[in-house]
Amino acid sequence: MSTIEEVIASSRRLLFLLSDGFLFSPFSSSPRLFQEARLLCRSKAQVAIECLHNLLTKIDTFGRIELSMAQNTKDNLLCHSRYIRDTLAPVVVRENGKLNEQQANSLRTIFAAISSIKMTVELLQYSRIDKAINLIAAEGSIWPVEATLLSDALLSAWERSLGSLKNIRADLWGPGGRLEGIKKLTDAGHGADAGERRGSAWSVEDVKDRYRAYNYGHLGFNVGDWWIKPAAAFRDGIIDASHNSISADAEAAYAIRMGGHDEESEGFYQNKKIDEVERTTIKYTPSVHEPKHGIYRLMETIRSGKAVRVLRSWKLKSSLAPKAGLRYDGLYRVIGHGVRLATNFDGTDRWEYTFHLSRVIQPPQDSMEKALAVPLSDQMDDWKDYQRTKADQELGGLVNMLLLPKSKSEIRIPRDSGYFSPNPSGEASGTEN
Repeated sequence: MSTIEEVIASSRRLLFLLSDGFLFSPFSSSPRLFQEARLLCRSKAQVAIECLHNLLTKIDTFGRIELSMAQNTKDNLLCHSRYIRDTLAPVVVRENGKLNEQQANSLRTIFAAISSIKMTVELLQYSRIDKAINLIAAEGSIWPVEATLLSDALLSAWERSLGSLKNIRADLWGPGGRLEGIKKLTDAGHGADAGERRGSAWSVEDVKDRYRAYNYGHLGFNVGDWWIKPAAAFRDGIIDASHNSISADAEAAYAIRMGGHDEESEGFYQNKKIDEVERTTIKYTPSVHEPKHGIYRLMETIRSGKAVRVLRSWKLKSSLAPKAGLRYDGLYRVIGHGVRLATNFDGTDRWEYTFHLSRVIQPPQDSMEKALAVPLSDQMDDWKDYQRTKADQELGGLVNMLLLPKSKSEIRIPRDSGYFSPNPSGEASGTEN
C-alpha cells in the first residue's frame, strides 16, 4: 500500500471512530479497538487531519453535516472556542473528565469542523481556538484520553504550518481590535484645557458619531457587550465622552456607567436566583463629583418613563460587577430618588443623591444571566494582554524617571486610571476607570 493510500485509509478510519462516537465515549466495550485508536491517533492522525477536508466532506453526527467552508468562519471558530473553554471545561472539572452524550457529540462536531479548514494566524488571533484545543491537550488534562490525542494532533499540524503558537495574540490596537483608535498620550497635560484635564492619558480617534450616546434605547448594542476601557465604549457610541458617570445632554439622561461605590455593597445579590436579580430594585448613588446637570436630567426620567442604559465597571463594589473591563447590562428605569444631607471627611456638608432603578422587563431584553457570564475566556485573554502591556509601560516610565532625572515638576509616571474627557480637536482624551 502506498503512503497516500495509507493516509486515506487512516483518515477514513479516524472519521469512522469519530462518527461512531468512540473517541469521546467515557468507556469502550472493546479493549482492542481502544488500543487501535490510540495507536492510530499517535501514528496517523496528524497527517490524516490535514487531509480530511479534501478526502471527506460529510460526517454522521446527528445526521449528515456538511463541512462547508461557509460554516468555518472566524465567528464560528470563536463560538467553538468559547463553548470548549466557557461551557465544557467547567463540566469536565466538575464531573472529573466525563461528558454526557450531547456534550460529547457537540465536541465531535467541533473537532470535525475545525479539522476541515486550513488554519491561519488571523483565524487563531480572532478565535483563540488554539487556546481551547491546548486546554484539552495540556499536561495532566482530565479530558477524555482520545480527545487529548486528537488535540495533540491538531496542535502539531498547526505548528508545522504556522510555527510556534505560544506568542499568537490578538492585535488590540489593530483594525477591528478592542482598542482600535485609542492611543495613549505621552504628555496628557498639554492643550488649552490642561488644568481641566490634569491626569489625562488617552485619546480616542476617528469617532464616527460623537453624539450617538445621546439617544434612548439599546442603540444596537446587546446585553453582555464588553469593552476593555470606557474609551472604547465611547468610541462605539454607548456612552458619551465626558468623565461623568451619567451620559446626559441639556435635555435628558441616557446612560449610567457604574463604578466604585455607586451601587449596593458586596454580597447584596449573593444567593439570589437570576429571576430575583432581574426584579430586584438597585440603588444607585452618584459620586460627590458627579455634575448636577446629569443628576437633574436623571431625575426627569421618572416623569418621562424613559429607560437608561446601565453599564458596570470592574471597579464597581458590587456582586454584579464584571471581573474585568466594562459590561453593558441592559435598560433600567428610574422609579424613585432621594436626597439627604451628608458630611464630607473634612466636616463640610453636601447633598447626597440616590436613585432606585428597576430593570426593564417589558419589552423583553436578554437576561442578566447572559451578562453575568461576561467577560468570556477570549475577552479575559485580551484583558490580561492589555494589563501586561500597561504594566510594561508603567515600568518603563519608572525606569526612565530613575535613569533620566528631571525637575520635580516634570516627573510623571505613566498610569492608567480615572476618566477621559473631550479636547478642542474633536477627539476625546483623558484617563479613565
